[in-house]
Amino acid sequence: MNNTIKPWIRIPFWTIYILLFVLDYYLVTNKVSVDSGNLLNLGWSILGFQIVYFALSIRKIDMSEFAAVLFIGRGLYIVSSGPALVPFGICELRRVTRKTIQAQFPGDPEIVDKTGANIVTPGMIAPIRVTTGSWETISEVFKTRLATAQGDPINQRMTPEVSGIIRFRVSSLKCMDFLVNIGSIEEAIKQMRDLYESVLKIQFAKRTAPLIIADLEEMNRELTEKLIAMAEDTENKNRASRDWGIEITSASIVDVDFGREINTRLKEVSAAKLYARRIVIDAEAQKQKRIFEGEGEQAFETSRGIGLAEAKKALLLAEALGIEALARTAGTSEGKIALQLQTIRDFVEKAQYSVLPPDVYGLVAGLQETLKKVKSS
Repeated sequence: MNNTIKPWIRIPFWTIYILLFVLDYYLVTNKVSVDSGNLLNLGWSILGFQIVYFALSIRKIDMSEFAAVLFIGRGLYIVSSGPALVPFGICELRRVTRKTIQAQFPGDPEIVDKTGANIVTPGMIAPIRVTTGSWETISEVFKTRLATAQGDPINQRMTPEVSGIIRFRVSSLKCMDFLVNIGSIEEAIKQMRDLYESVLKIQFAKRTAPLIIADLEEMNRELTEKLIAMAEDTENKNRASRDWGIEITSASIVDVDFGREINTRLKEVSAAKLYARRIVIDAEAQKQKRIFEGEGEQAFETSRGIGLAEAKKALLLAEALGIEALARTAGTSEGKIALQLQTIRDFVEKAQYSVLPPDVYGLVAGLQETLKKVKSS
């Protein structure tokens, strides 16, 4: 049932005001008074009272809100921003913000007690703690999604502290429903928190810690759907609708805190995995380096061997060519001289000491004579 009253209900109020003004005009023009001397004119008296009452009945509605006019507790009509007629003393005005409201559970991070003690610190609020599932309790479908095995400590039961945010606003078209069925923003937040915790307990119990982190988006979607169903009362089939008159903008799990010690261990595991990965990468790099160095050394030795062989071949060829040339030259006078000099040089270089033959002087004299002839020719 929609409790919003149509705007035409305001017509009777304006009609009464108009009739009163007509009556005032009649009483003033006919000089109707309450005394025989006409000292107190009834028309002017009623007009003065009516002006004061009308002024008291005009209420200002801020642009960030709308309001419902209630007559002895019953909703009459909804007024938007600007001046509104609310008969003084007869009707009351119930204001509702049109802004989007953000409700954070369990509260602002600054006032949540994170000490972990059983007794909450004065001035603080207790965190929301939700127990996860374990390897033994989760379904086979979830087990197939886990990369870790049964004995992995991260798949054991944990109790993290969970925080979340719900954003919603009151519908201007259903403001009366909101006031009748839910009453206030505070009551709406209280009931939404109860549903929020209920959904988390069910969803977390199905999953271990890795699955909870992986399925945050899915759980946020289901949480939003549950909140919308509750606010719109879509699951009620047996009685009149109890629509809250609000629109759920979004609902999300902001943080899942497993505690400082668990987070530290998880960081250590991650660091160990990264370190192990780095060792594997370094080892692979060293392996490739050795392969490249071996291939390079092999190529170098091969090239070196080929070079030495080619050089040896060239030397042998040069030696052969030299001997052939020497043979050709030995038949000439100059060749004979050169051959004799080469023979003496080789003999002197290879001997540890030199012994000159007896006819060395004759040999030298002959060589000098030969050289002169060669020079002259």
